[in-house]
Amino acid sequence: MNRLIRFAVDHPVWTVLATLILAVGFAFPIQHLTQETDFKEFLDKDDPIIVLMDEAEARYGRSWGIMVMLFNEDGIFNDTTLGKIERMTDAFEAIPGIKSVTTPLNSQTIVGTETAISVRKVAPGGVAPKTAEDMEIFRTRIFEDENLVGGVISAGGQAALINIELEVGADEYGLTPGIVDIVETHRGDGDTLFIYGDAYFDTVMAEEMSNDTALLFPLAILLMVILLFASFMTIRGILLPIAIVLLSVIVAMGSMVFLGFPMTMMSFIAPILLLAIGIADAIHVLNRYNEEIAKGGPKREAILKTMEEMKGPVVMTSLTTAVGFLSLLTAFMVPQRHFGIVTAIGVIAAMLFSLVLIPAVMSLLKKPRVRDLSKGLRPLTRVLLGFEKVIIGHRKTVLAVALIIFGVMLAGIPRLRVETSNEEFLGKEHEAIQVLNFTSEYFSGDMNIMVEFDTGRRDGIKDPAVLNAMLDLEEFMLENGVSKTFSLTMLVRQMNERFNADDPAFYVIPDQQNMISQLLLLFTFQGGTLGDMALGDFSAGTVMGMYKMGSSGNVSRLAGVVQEYLDEHFPESGDMHVRMIGATTLMSRIFTQMTQSQLIGLATTIVAVSILVMILMGSVVAGLIAAIPLILTVTFSMGIMAYTGQPLDMMTLMVSVVAVGIGVDYSIHFISRFRSEYRKDRNAERALQKTIQTTGRGITYNALTVALGFFILIVASFKGIRTFGWQIALTMAVSALSAISIIPAILVQWQPKFLSRVPWKRGS
Repeated sequence: MNRLIRFAVDHPVWTVLATLILAVGFAFPIQHLTQETDFKEFLDKDDPIIVLMDEAEARYGRSWGIMVMLFNEDGIFNDTTLGKIERMTDAFEAIPGIKSVTTPLNSQTIVGTETAISVRKVAPGGVAPKTAEDMEIFRTRIFEDENLVGGVISAGGQAALINIELEVGADEYGLTPGIVDIVETHRGDGDTLFIYGDAYFDTVMAEEMSNDTALLFPLAILLMVILLFASFMTIRGILLPIAIVLLSVIVAMGSMVFLGFPMTMMSFIAPILLLAIGIADAIHVLNRYNEEIAKGGPKREAILKTMEEMKGPVVMTSLTTAVGFLSLLTAFMVPQRHFGIVTAIGVIAAMLFSLVLIPAVMSLLKKPRVRDLSKGLRPLTRVLLGFEKVIIGHRKTVLAVALIIFGVMLAGIPRLRVETSNEEFLGKEHEAIQVLNFTSEYFSGDMNIMVEFDTGRRDGIKDPAVLNAMLDLEEFMLENGVSKTFSLTMLVRQMNERFNADDPAFYVIPDQQNMISQLLLLFTFQGGTLGDMALGDFSAGTVMGMYKMGSSGNVSRLAGVVQEYLDEHFPESGDMHVRMIGATTLMSRIFTQMTQSQLIGLATTIVAVSILVMILMGSVVAGLIAAIPLILTVTFSMGIMAYTGQPLDMMTLMVSVVAVGIGVDYSIHFISRFRSEYRKDRNAERALQKTIQTTGRGITYNALTVALGFFILIVASFKGIRTFGWQIALTMAVSALSAISIIPAILVQWQPKFLSRVPWKRGS
């Protein structure tokens, strides 16, 4: 590293030129950066749940297509609304890749007469009724069919649903814009229209992410310019750190493209994160350079002396921060791993640019004007020195108070709840949540749970015992939070009732399989379709239950009780294979595994960072002391969340990991500078005073920069990002405060032996 630094000082033009070429090489691919907001893509392709979902889609088609919903306060039974549904249906069906479009008008219903049974479209001819008589027939038929109420029409008749089923393999993202255009042309006339579909929501969120980045990134830079001006009051003091962080962001974003990582709801904050944390090294290096220049020596010697002194702390802080983010490699969700890798790359890039580019630029620029380092910053210096005087005068009290705060916050952690639902991340006011709430209020729910019954033999699903087992499961689901179920059982019972002159006593599963076969054969002869209720050979079928998601806990609870039911009633050794498939299985796995892996990752981060500090500083005691503010900060963060009722969610689970990765910098810089000053005359109080005047001031401005950089996230579109922003800002304040209070109290009180030892070999 020393050779590289000397090369940069002696050949600054070549160094700057090489840096610019590198930046262009990483900047060019950024234009090809893609975005990904599909939860299914957040898991590994070979994850058992993803494999299961792909198999289920291949067998039954997509259990959940794109939905268009209409709401009319006066009811949908009017010429305008129904005509609109008919026209939109025709337009949707004309789009290649759409398999079918089901609406209140063309939904199938079973009609029985004294002499025959027929399967017809609910509206005569499947088109909007033209006469009052046809309208009444339509109204009667649709409300008499329990399959349709809560399915394609609300119980009160104010809302209608158009379900667009796509062909297997169709590009949902490619089809969605055409569907949106059709919907947009039919808005108005007293009807409110909603779109519900993964691709639509993904498109909306991707657009919001782009808008947030375009707003927040410049705002973060503006805040940093203001703080850097307050810190250095020079043009170079502003432009150099900004150049360092911009270069690190370019390298990180370019690396995403090279590695094949898309931009996600997590990684889109990486540029702002790198702006906030990448500036730290530059601030500390420039502060130290100003100190050396103030001594009056030659510029080249001042640069080399600065880099000699700052090389160790910068490398240590960068490596520990990178390790903190790389701990996310243990995370369950792919975007979290990508986020950890990309951020670590950006941190290392910022380190290298700080150690090479800054000395190169300093060599090119004139020697800065020598001035009193406290000039313009005297109020901050006085405040910090006064603060430390109180800390040292009451150091035992400070440590006792810190221990009490730690105990109080630790006691609150058991009250912390985990909530990773869409509503918690997006916020109640978000368009997607409004649509989900509408779906739950007027239809059967915004989530589905699906169970497959696979008999392994042709016509096996027609067995009365199998159908009754499916019916028992449906009744169990309805007792445990499911609003409505769909399966072959309802169709068979309806056919049996119609076949027996609408006698309610025959609304049961027939005892004979032969009878069931005849009913289903009659149904298909009449033009009826089974959809995803059964395979064509009737060897397997599904039970689908609709329910309101509400919370991630509700999803996990329902998945858990259903799985227990399946384990009890359908053991693996049985002839029939029964298993859960579909969205609930996916979401439950994400919710449970994400929390578990994140907490394990947090513990791993703290241990790994502490060990790395021990190795780099050559002292076990130094590593343990550096870890104290981290542990206190993490405990404080979780305790505050517990006491304020803020749950752990997809983003706040990452707060502690990020806090550890960034917060360790403060501890390392403080301990390194204190040790350097202490080794001069073994006087702890003088060492502390000098450390506070220099590194302490740098830590303060660095903490302010990071905190404000994250605090601007409160204007982000997603609630989870907003919460993440203010929590990181809070933890940075706590982390910095701990570093300049608890660490000096410990060092002055006990003056551990590692302070006297050489921290690292020079000349390496």
